[in-house]
Amino acid sequence: MTTVNLRLEKKLVNYVANCYELNSLATFESLNAEYKAKFDPSDFLKKMDDQNNYVEELKSQLREKDEQLVEITNLVSRVRHDINNPLTGVIGQAQLLLRSELDPKARHRVETIEQLAGRIRDIVAELRVVQQPNNSHE
Repeated sequence: MTTVNLRLEKKLVNYVANCYELNSLATFESLNAEYKAKFDPSDFLKKMDDQNNYVEELKSQLREKDEQLVEITNLVSRVRHDINNPLTGVIGQAQLLLRSELDPKARHRVETIEQLAGRIRDIVAELRVVQQPNNSHE
């Protein structure tokens, strides 16, 4: 190959490369213009602000629910305590009565009192679950 041919070939390669770059640039500019026409950054930012506001509102609601849960837990604790104290006395007095001489009718009534008090005790014991909330959302 002659030097002239090599120079012409190099010029042709450069010309094709330049055309490709110009074509790529034109394609890029066309795509960029199309993208800008479809994508409004201010709309995107507004949507992001709306999402952030929504997330903050959910967090606020979650804090309120946590506070309500703490109040309910404290109430259940007080109720358990307020029921268990006199209930223990009722069960103890029924057991003392059962140790004494009772006619069959009285004994049956005292046994019924003891059984029903035991059921109340079991129900109140189940309320312990409410006093131990899990913090799965933290």
